[in-house]
Amino acid sequence: IPGGNPCLSGFFDHILEAEEQCGKSLPQILHSVRQAGVTGLEMRLSHLLEKEQQIAGLLSENDLHISRHPVNSIVLPPVSVI
Repeated sequence: IPGGNPCLSGFFDHILEAEEQCGKSLPQILHSVRQAGVTGLEMRLSHLLEKEQQIAGLLSENDLHISRHPVNSIVLPPVSVI
């Protein structure tokens, strides 16, 4: 990100898999992820919509955010209209 701090991101789906595989709670996994240096999570909208308040609280408690790409950095391919 030009002029900004770099962001190390992970996938929320992987967090959910780790929760099942390790037998740890979601808050414990998120804490470990943040301690490892991850600051952002890529997340499906469906996950956020299902448990918006819970996820927002957990992200805030662990100083994490939902990763996003700056609009000016996304390059979309040309679309043909038939």
